[in-house]
Amino acid sequence: MLVSRSHEEHLLIIRLSHAQYDGYSIAPLLQDLATAYNEHPSEVSTATSFSDYIYYCRQRESKDSIEFWREHLQGSRIAIIPFPSANASDEIISVRESASKSLPPLPEDTTYAILVNASVSLVLSKLVGSDDILFDLVVNTRTLPMQGIDTIVGPCINILPFRVFLQQGQSVDNLCINVREQYANVSQHYHIELADIAGLSNSWSTIKAPLQFGCIVNHVNLDENSEPLSLEGLSCSSFPTATRIDFQNQVLIRSTIHEEEICIEVLTSTGAKTRAWGNKLASSIATAVLSTVEHLSEKFHSSLSSVDIDLDGLSAGLD
Repeated sequence: MLVSRSHEEHLLIIRLSHAQYDGYSIAPLLQDLATAYNEHPSEVSTATSFSDYIYYCRQRESKDSIEFWREHLQGSRIAIIPFPSANASDEIISVRESASKSLPPLPEDTTYAILVNASVSLVLSKLVGSDDILFDLVVNTRTLPMQGIDTIVGPCINILPFRVFLQQGQSVDNLCINVREQYANVSQHYHIELADIAGLSNSWSTIKAPLQFGCIVNHVNLDENSEPLSLEGLSCSSFPTATRIDFQNQVLIRSTIHEEEICIEVLTSTGAKTRAWGNKLASSIATAVLSTVEHLSEKFHSSLSSVDIDLDGLSAGLD
């Protein structure tokens, strides 16, 4: 969209639906825009079609992948956070709360994503009262061995069920090893779509469509692909994204690492009449996950029983 304030002042606005791109798409998209504007058409890159990516994923489906997901989900139950009932006429309000602090020390053979996934499992366990935790994990599929996948402008991501078992007497390092191995297993079969995976679970057959997970986890590195738009003779600025959140009866936990700081952001939606409750829920989860990440990092070889999760009055069986 081109907005003109005068004959000399113009504003180019680029708006994209997140259903059309992922974080890795922005850099090549802006580079090609700059190349075309700066009149260097011969330098515009040739991108691989997103439809080729879809076809490639379908071609990789195998009996091994189907069997893995069937076994992975056997007897599973989605960790559903009990939201208060909303009136059909109640206005839906977006809720966004966050907590951040300096990066804690990183134990050997561990990543911050592993620490966050383990921490989310522990926090959800306390919220829903179960040691068998299943949540959704956003994964980057650009590591698939497909030629030209790095040039695709499109959402090369998937959302997959991630299951963590918490055991009596388990140590922090053992939990992190299990989380790491679980992710390694999932990443061998992450080209299967969530809708197809859901059909493999007998225990989900009673869930009404659309399928919803109580919690979705997404890890974001803000330092990746941050190359700015460069147009000759013009000044270019970027602005924080303003996204409307519609996660009724769900929460999105987003972890970001930027400039030696870790931030846990929790996004959800709730009715206008229960907004205070929604804010408390999001704030409590963000703070609890961040505090747990710090604890796991600093007491890596201690027992999980030493982890004290404070949810500010929120607990399993939440009304």
